[in-house]
Amino acid sequence: MSKDEALKILGLNPEASQNEINKAYQNLMKLVHPDKGGSEYFAQKLNAARDRLLKN
Repeated sequence: MSKDEALKILGLNPEASQNEINKAYQNLMKLVHPDKGGSEYFAQKLNAARDRLLKN
């Protein structure tokens, strides 16, 4: 996953801090988590996006 794709998935700008990345991830995960009736596919995308952005 590219950095640009990860930013789009989480709805962030390129200057987002680690705190902003984690907050966006948590807020979106509440909506898409499979245990809450969401989609495993979208949860995996969020995980990948967060991981990609936190590696830098």
